[in-house]
Amino acid sequence: MSTLTKRAQILFDPKEYERLKSLAKQGKTSVGELVRRALEKAYPSISQQRRIQAAQALTKQNDLEVDDWEVMEAEVQERWVNDGNKVR
Repeated sequence: MSTLTKRAQILFDPKEYERLKSLAKQGKTSVGELVRRALEKAYPSISQQRRIQAAQALTKQNDLEVDDWEVMEAEVQERWVNDGNKVR
């Protein structure tokens, strides 16, 4: 993580802040780090957005039809038996 040099003051409702403190304690982190993680998740950086978009584009390119699990499992078992239990 980069060096933290900027400060922000955020006012929370007491119940919200207690919830943040509890979550931070559970995660063994600080409230500040919890807020920074939430910010990155809600508003990802440009490079992270590009990676997500690239992954989505790749999955759309390879949109293959897939049978139900039962059909696929039967095909795998049949191939396993027919190939003499050889791993390829």
